[in-house]
Amino acid sequence: MVFLRAKGYRILRHRYKCKQGEVDIICEKRHAVVFIEVKYRSTLDQALFAVDKQKYNRIQKVALHFIKTNPQYHNCNLRVDIVAIGRFFSISHQKNVIL
Repeated sequence: MVFLRAKGYRILRHRYKCKQGEVDIICEKRHAVVFIEVKYRSTLDQALFAVDKQKYNRIQKVALHFIKTNPQYHNCNLRVDIVAIGRFFSISHQKNVIL
């Protein structure tokens, strides 16, 4: 989370869970609510590919639930990001992921 704060993100929730599923981090930056899935694997590529279509769809459902239950964010843009962490703490932040 320090990584995201250093990039100007404001953390709204950590490990957000609801009946639709869960997402690792929800944050806000420049009038956008960002739903971030964090994956750690041996390589960055393995971490990035660990988020499949099924997981992505669950994140979208969680995002809709979050927005529905937090009306202050109704007018914000929404996006899904992946933070991939590889061995030796190499980090890749993929913004606005669409699967």
